[in-house]
Amino acid sequence: MINLSLPNLSKEEIKASSSTIRDGWVAGGKFIKKFEDEIKNFTKAKHAISCINGTSALHLALRAIGASKDNEILMPSVSFIATANATIYNNSSPIFLDVDKYLNLDCLSLENFIKKQTFKKKGILFNKKSKKKILAVVVVHVFGTAANIVDIKKICNKNNLFLIEDAAGALGSFYKENKTKKHLGTFGDLGCFSFNANKIITSGGGGMVVTNDSKLSKKIRFLSNQAKVNDTFYIHSDIGYNYRLPNVNCSIGFTQLKKLKSFINIKKKNFHMYSKMLNQDKIELIDSPKYSESNKWMYVIRFKTKKNIIKKVIRYLKLNGVETKPIWNPLINQPKFLKFQKYGILNTKKFILNKLCIPSSTFLKKREIKFVANKINLFVDKIL
Repeated sequence: MINLSLPNLSKEEIKASSSTIRDGWVAGGKFIKKFEDEIKNFTKAKHAISCINGTSALHLALRAIGASKDNEILMPSVSFIATANATIYNNSSPIFLDVDKYLNLDCLSLENFIKKQTFKKKGILFNKKSKKKILAVVVVHVFGTAANIVDIKKICNKNNLFLIEDAAGALGSFYKENKTKKHLGTFGDLGCFSFNANKIITSGGGGMVVTNDSKLSKKIRFLSNQAKVNDTFYIHSDIGYNYRLPNVNCSIGFTQLKKLKSFINIKKKNFHMYSKMLNQDKIELIDSPKYSESNKWMYVIRFKTKKNIIKKVIRYLKLNGVETKPIWNPLINQPKFLKFQKYGILNTKKFILNKLCIPSSTFLKKREIKFVANKINLFVDKIL
């Protein structure tokens, strides 16, 4: 089976993780700070706090800015379910907005919602429908492709909204403007990364929150350690969480991070091979907008037909030993989120139609990429 996205691990990770086991420092230890410091250095964020996964990173970020039952969070209609779940964990309510052709939050949808569905009182934005405060915007950089984060940040600043970046799959991705570039996750008040096994680097599960705000950083670290104020006498001044990332995981993440640039180069090379091999008359390999320098974490193709053929192609490729997956089922279709407000959902259905994630691992061989591309081409030649 040619898998969708597997971790690229080798003797360096075995050596680093084995050292934590040998020394007995599997929970706390030196690799936690090392990993956090390297993420700070790479992203140019002032603070980085490790945690057990990307979902916990989002949970902590929203909790730190005061998400509660009294406010609401704006977010795109298309994302992995963790984006919305983290809002519910904080008893806040998501409001779903439309996406652009890259499946990122659509700026026009955001602007129109604020213009037509909200009102301001003493500089604070309120929802006309629920009368609740709009607290923040969560923007997702889908599959490592930058959302239009500069314009979204301007909208947030204008309306006194917190901005949280769900950069789960965007480590190593940048927003380009003029001749400069800035790492995704560092534009907003808080940025959240994931190191799940299928991401561009892994720590065997894990996440990270980055911020330039010292107060938010301190609060997140405090909450992630059970809100502990006295370690010796077990005094906790708030409801916290056991969200710390163990030292053994950080040893893997620290080692993987050293390989990130080479992984990205491989991803870009393989993307180029797919683009040359796929039938471009019938298949579009989704690229990035000009302002996005993507890490090419996940390759996504679109079949150029109005017929929904995704189930058929997934079944066909599986029978031929190729693992693929569709785009996430939109959040607005998830049973637990049907009751929440959505606005201006005009493009979501159209833009997810016939999009498919194809094998993207960094150790893919040229013959495997050729095999996948040929099987996809054969399928579309038969059916389209």
